[in-house]
Amino acid sequence: MTTTRVILALAALFIAALLAAWGVFVVTDRTRSLDSAQSELLVMAELLEEHAHRTLEAADLLLLRLKTEVEGRGLDLQRDDAASFAHLASIAATLPQVASLWVLGAEGEVLANSLSPTREGASLADREYFTALRDGAEEPFVGGLMDPRSRLPSFFSLSRPITAADGSFGGVVVAALHLDYFRRFYRDLHLPAGSTLLLLRQDGTLLLREPEVDGLPGARFPAGIDALTDARPQMVTTEPSPVDRLDRLVVRQLVAGFPVVVMASRPLDTILLHWQERLIYTGVLVAVLLLAVALLAPVGLRAVRTEDRLRQALDAANVGLERNVALRTAELEAALHDKNVLLSEVYHRVKNNLQLVEALLAMQSARLADPDAREAFAATRRRIHTLGLVHQQLLRGGDFATLDLRRFLTDLCDTIAIGFAAEERGIAVAVSADRVALDLDRAIPLGLLVNELVSNAFKHAFPEGEGGTVAVTASRRGSGGLILDVRDSGVGWAPAEDGGGGGSGSDAVRSSGDRIIRALVAQLGASVRITRDHGTDVRIDIPGVEDDDGR
Repeated sequence: MTTTRVILALAALFIAALLAAWGVFVVTDRTRSLDSAQSELLVMAELLEEHAHRTLEAADLLLLRLKTEVEGRGLDLQRDDAASFAHLASIAATLPQVASLWVLGAEGEVLANSLSPTREGASLADREYFTALRDGAEEPFVGGLMDPRSRLPSFFSLSRPITAADGSFGGVVVAALHLDYFRRFYRDLHLPAGSTLLLLRQDGTLLLREPEVDGLPGARFPAGIDALTDARPQMVTTEPSPVDRLDRLVVRQLVAGFPVVVMASRPLDTILLHWQERLIYTGVLVAVLLLAVALLAPVGLRAVRTEDRLRQALDAANVGLERNVALRTAELEAALHDKNVLLSEVYHRVKNNLQLVEALLAMQSARLADPDAREAFAATRRRIHTLGLVHQQLLRGGDFATLDLRRFLTDLCDTIAIGFAAEERGIAVAVSADRVALDLDRAIPLGLLVNELVSNAFKHAFPEGEGGTVAVTASRRGSGGLILDVRDSGVGWAPAEDGGGGGSGSDAVRSSGDRIIRALVAQLGASVRITRDHGTDVRIDIPGVEDDDGR
């Protein structure tokens, strides 16, 4: 009788302990899943805040420069519209996020803009940024969408007031900023399923959501934003989404120095998906163990030997459960570490390297009066942008080792064409490339080489007022190599035949580019052939390049 009671007591104690251990595991594992997702969203929000801050700060510096020129009459707005347009266009071209610059008078009349010579009588006095700054709003002022009726709005405004000589309100300087500049950055971040990234004004007006939802930009979502202050710039909440009605874990962060908020969120059901799978798995395991106890307990009542065997089996099962829990916990911690390392790498590249250097060069070059020096800075910025595009394509590819040559050349040539105002000059750019996977060692010199050749074609092959075409072709050859061909239909140009670096001015800048071209060809172990017939055709034979199937 005593043995029976001991066995029953031990069995009951084991069942209670097993259920308690399972309950503790379920609660702590759920908390760990939420904490892991929250850590990732916090890092993502900080990354978005840093990107928005740097982007808006660089654009605001341009506005301050333009404001100073207007207030000091360094920009003579009384001269012909073409001169004012040319000056504003040159300032706007220094930053890729700036679509256009505008100067409005005290009555809202358009004095100058960077898109075209102004038309007499044009007035923007009814615009939000004008009325707000006229009434004393804080500066810089972030306006709403400039094209709210579009399915996918493209611009929003950043503006500052002009102070007249007598201290009164003298008008407004406005920068139209590309939403695509933010949209491309957000899309390059590889996010878990169901994640959303938002850019809002501090009054809750939505400027951008990724992924996109038709008709949503311009709507107001003020909930939770009022609680953000300079002393408490970040807030984490769990709330239902007003868009898809899903319960989400949400991180909001105020952008330093600007009335703008970034937001990152994930649905709770996707965050807890793996937890639910583990819940089912461990629940089945606990049920099996309970069934085993129920079957083995009567046997244990018959003899002490059976009691010993049952205890050993239960102990072994308990050890196995703990081992599985520990193993799964270690896997979760390793996965979290890998994600954090990847996010940290993206953060440091964006924050500390290429984008900051490019922005600094843009601001520095804007202060230079010497056109040759400014061209040297612009050439350096294009090379730095090419390096950044290589890393961006590597991140987009997903394996961080190779990039798609066709997409890379298309994005690179589109960027160069925009920088040289190809469409306005009547120059068409055509890119054709086989599907080739390039590694980092070849992608960087090849990208820099294409940048130099295409840039030189824009600079030297087409005199002012003459259009034409620039064609970039990359095709595999049978022996396992790659043929890169850059052809223009202009008056003809080519890398210098001599190796000298003398000269000054634009000749010196071009000589520097020529030396870079020869060095990059040598680095690729390639050969080059130049043909001048109705333009210039530079054909480069690069050995040892595999296609995207590894052949």
